[in-house]
Amino acid sequence: MSNTLTDAQRIVHHWERLKAERGTFEALWQELADYLRPLRAEFTARRSTGEKRYGKIFDSTPLLAADNFAGGIYGMMTNPANRWFSLRVADDELNDFDPVRDWLYDVESRLLHSFGPQISRFYNVLPGLYADLAVFGTAIFYSEEAEGLRRISDSARPLAECVISENAYGEVDMVYRRFTLENRAALQLFRETLSESARRHAEKDPFAKICFIHCVEPNESYDDEKLGAHTLPYRSIYIEEETRTEVSRKGYYEFPYQVPRWSQAAGEVYGRGLGEAALADIKTLNQQSRTALVSAQKAADPPLAAPDEGVIRVARTFPGGITYGAIDGNGRLLLQPLPSGGNPGLTLEMMDQRRQAIREAFYFSLMQMVGAPDMTATEWLGRQEEKLRLMGPNLGRIQSEFLSPLIKRRFGILSRAGQLPPAPPEIQGAMLNVEYVSPLARAQMASEAQSIVRLYQSVMPIAQADPSVLDNIDHDEAVQTLGRGWAVPAKLLRGRDKVEGMRQQRQQMQAMQAGLEIGQQGAEIARKAAAAGKDAANAQQTVDQTSEAPAGRGGGLDIGTAINSLRQALRGQPGLNRST
Repeated sequence: MSNTLTDAQRIVHHWERLKAERGTFEALWQELADYLRPLRAEFTARRSTGEKRYGKIFDSTPLLAADNFAGGIYGMMTNPANRWFSLRVADDELNDFDPVRDWLYDVESRLLHSFGPQISRFYNVLPGLYADLAVFGTAIFYSEEAEGLRRISDSARPLAECVISENAYGEVDMVYRRFTLENRAALQLFRETLSESARRHAEKDPFAKICFIHCVEPNESYDDEKLGAHTLPYRSIYIEEETRTEVSRKGYYEFPYQVPRWSQAAGEVYGRGLGEAALADIKTLNQQSRTALVSAQKAADPPLAAPDEGVIRVARTFPGGITYGAIDGNGRLLLQPLPSGGNPGLTLEMMDQRRQAIREAFYFSLMQMVGAPDMTATEWLGRQEEKLRLMGPNLGRIQSEFLSPLIKRRFGILSRAGQLPPAPPEIQGAMLNVEYVSPLARAQMASEAQSIVRLYQSVMPIAQADPSVLDNIDHDEAVQTLGRGWAVPAKLLRGRDKVEGMRQQRQQMQAMQAGLEIGQQGAEIARKAAAAGKDAANAQQTVDQTSEAPAGRGGGLDIGTAINSLRQALRGQPGLNRST
């Protein structure tokens, strides 16, 4: 019991210390949330349910820019309508081996299906995760098996609830989350392990809230030869905060949290996002919008100037109102609008500049994939490739800190549940690599495919003069590279062994066809030669009979006529010498 209590105290102490160390970040995140993510604005103050959260915003451009970025990344990196990743092994020859290709494709399909709405809420929570990543620079994703439901629980945890810590390699391997549950929900999850005071309170008021801390950290007792509920690589402990009571202890085969960060400053654990980079423009635009509203209100309902407070009793400025005393006896107006001297046009122009800067800070043109109307296709592709190169480090971080460990985690869950087919013997124990084939990844890989297309476009005019120059190009490898560059599904490209088999079969068929044609030609020649020989024999017999006939016998054939008949029989026979 003492060990359990010590663990509980240690976890609460770690939570409080890590929470205090990020206090400066929380002040920044609260300011960012006020302008960009009001639904997450609970870093420095607890919001009441139903409380207004948009009171500080006078221009919605930053909100729309952040939402547009989240939607763009969602559609271009993890679009549910596309196969956004593929699996490969390190050996390219095995990747082209048909049994291995078929197995990889089958596993990809099952993994993608596990992200669908039938099994998880993955695609529902992704936009919020990407919005947190863009605004705060850090996002928290959690994936766990829902025991007994044949589902996987995916959720984007609020950053305000979680604190993180890195290991020696800069990887997040420890997450503490403080959250609240209604008493009745706490009873459903931890009925047998709740403290006595919490159970009594839950029976009296089932809708009151109780605080818990969930700790996921590396397990020092991990032993790969003695895997069990308490000796897995990562351990999970739930603590009832008020009483320091441990209410649950489990384990994980893989780290269940994925913590992507947009970018990091040296020596910092938490990331920094696009929202911080655009914060100055956001605050300026917000103030300009407020000033413009005041200026427009003054222009529509300007302040009035009067010579003396006692001259005019009441100024009736409503439509149809009559203000007595506003004109003196000489017809001069004693009550006139006071000009502000402002320039609304300049204010609106400056606001448009700030709006454009905020949109570009969130890669608006890239996410929308729009260009100038007079831009050629080559220029458009070039500009998009340039922007993608600028985003390359950040996109690589999303892949390495979020998508890759998530796919590894999902592979482990499905494998342990017996939902994946056995691997072919050729790749037993081989390491699987994840390749991303989403539209955004394809746009990054398109430059390699474009270079091959340009190579063939340049070489073909030369090949018309000298076809042998094509011997410099490995056409099979070019097709495979094009397929990868355009992210063609693996099922559409045959493996090298199948292609080689088809070619050998085609060569055998061609050889058989050529043999049949040669045999037919030989038979025809033999038939014609036999006919020619028969005609020659008949002609020779005629000559012999002529030479034996008595001289001067009527009706006989002379020697000249016989020779002419022989020549006609031999004329035109292929393969025979005319001197025969």
